[in-house]
Amino acid sequence: MGNHLSDAHSPPSQSRWSLPPKVRRVIAILLTLLAIAILGAMIYTNWNSLRTFDWKVHPIPIIGSFLAYTIYIGLAAFTLGRILRTLGSTSKWKQHFRIYYISTLANRLPVPFGYIAGRLLLYDERTTKTTISFASALELSLIALAGITIGAVFRPNSILYLDWWVCIPAMLLGLTIVHPRIIKPLLSFLKVQGLYELRYIHTIVWLLSYFLVWMVGGVALYLMIISFFPLNISGLPTVIGAWCISGSVALLMVFLPVGLGLRELTLGLLLSSILPPAISAVIAILSRILFTIFEIILAGIASRLKD
Repeated sequence: MGNHLSDAHSPPSQSRWSLPPKVRRVIAILLTLLAIAILGAMIYTNWNSLRTFDWKVHPIPIIGSFLAYTIYIGLAAFTLGRILRTLGSTSKWKQHFRIYYISTLANRLPVPFGYIAGRLLLYDERTTKTTISFASALELSLIALAGITIGAVFRPNSILYLDWWVCIPAMLLGLTIVHPRIIKPLLSFLKVQGLYELRYIHTIVWLLSYFLVWMVGGVALYLMIISFFPLNISGLPTVIGAWCISGSVALLMVFLPVGLGLRELTLGLLLSSILPPAISAVIAILSRILFTIFEIILAGIASRLKD
């Protein structure tokens, strides 16, 4: 997946649309403050459920969950970075990772695709806006395809209908959509940045990377669960399946008014196949709160990275 590009391939007009570094830093700070405010609102809204929970906290799994979540976002950032560089971005790897960790906070905002807006504002002229938008759309397609596939493999017993008869057509459709013969004309029409050498092996490797991303995220959720409630390791596949399915549902329903909190509702219902219903509901709420805290910490660390 080598990148055969130079800075000379970047459109000279792009710099007109690139915000000054100070403005980008202010945007990063505002995203962090908004995430903290939303975190406070989540805790306030769910205070009764959290207050009545029988708390038995084990710190070691929480640390493990944080490390797994760090890897989860890091793998996603690396994969998007490879997509952007293949499409012509000349941004350095530190910028890819910094912007991904910071823009992830925009996922907590009650607006669809806020993270893409964050990327558009935070990248400098080395990555064009068109390239960011197209790469983000391709990323979304691959993530949804990988999530549905892994969810079908590790599905909870409560949704037996999500079987291979659903997974295989979805896989074939997805692999067709991301085929270079379809993507390349779009790239040419949209005048995506620079020269690129896009092959089918690229999209296959990216898809496999998102398989790993989903599974690591499921491990982070499992470690978070055993921080508060005992769950045998045999429940890990079901947790991974619930994580993938709930995340995929949230992605596919992002434009609907019910999108806000849909992931947690779906996650709670799916986890009820291996956890008591009251516990699964609280775990779903806790996952949103703790993972938001993780993202705020990681965005703070990433903001210190310099090109």
